[in-house]
Amino acid sequence: DLSSKQEKSKPNAKETLENGIIVALDLTDEILKSLVSNGLVALAERNAIDNEILVDWTDDLADIQLSIPLDGDITLSSQVLLQEQGFRVYPDLGRFAITSAIQKSLASTNQKVSSDEYY
Repeated sequence: DLSSKQEKSKPNAKETLENGIIVALDLTDEILKSLVSNGLVALAERNAIDNEILVDWTDDLADIQLSIPLDGDITLSSQVLLQEQGFRVYPDLGRFAITSAIQKSLASTNQKVSSDEYY
């Protein structure tokens, strides 16, 4: 039966969530490596997300929270100086790139992605 074959080949919502978050975390790691290798930050890492948290998230029982410290941002002084001169510049290049990558990875899942920054 063709319809049963199509249903088997089509990922269900949970598989779509799992695939989306795995891609999002991989992209996040790549962005962090790129920030460091291109000299924009001295150190960039994210907290580990264990399988139990992923399962709870895909079952809609919990949220996933990433903590991503960026140390030694070489652009920070320039951005602060521009802010002091009245320009609306916010020191969030890494945050913007990571949030955008996660949103794109999870676009088909209708998941809300938000980010905050702390100094």
